[in-house]
Amino acid sequence: MATVNSNTCVIYIDPEGNSIGSVDPAESAIVGALQPIAFSTSAGVSINNATFEVNYKAATGADGTTAPSLEPTRAFRAGTQSGSMSFEGVVDFADPTNTISLEQIFGKLKDKGLITAAWASTSTSTQAYAAQGYLTNFEMSSSVDDFATFSGSIELVGDITTL
Repeated sequence: MATVNSNTCVIYIDPEGNSIGSVDPAESAIVGALQPIAFSTSAGVSINNATFEVNYKAATGADGTTAPSLEPTRAFRAGTQSGSMSFEGVVDFADPTNTISLEQIFGKLKDKGLITAAWASTSTSTQAYAAQGYLTNFEMSSSVDDFATFSGSIELVGDITTL
């Protein structure tokens, strides 16, 4: 069994919302505009299938001694897929190269624009998951004698792709 070190997982963002390619951003030097969130300490992805219920009557056939009847039947099916990504990190307003800064995330949240996001690990034994979505939450907080931290979430729209 191949395990994944959580220190290698991060959320990658393209603030311009370009279409999702097929290249895992953590495993390639050519990743287009997808860049990791700077100073990230955790990353999460959640994918859900909505279900719907169908109720109907199934007809039973007649045989020589019994009449046909209607049997109540209930079934479930998977419907629309939805998902979200979350991230946390340590606040630092330095602007390291090839990363998405806190200012860019905050700006994109205020702009309410579509972004592209991917959850990926630098481990080559894992999958990466990507979709387009909207930044729905961004928070910075601090407490006495501790590091200031940030957290945020992205509500995904459309299909979620495995890279």
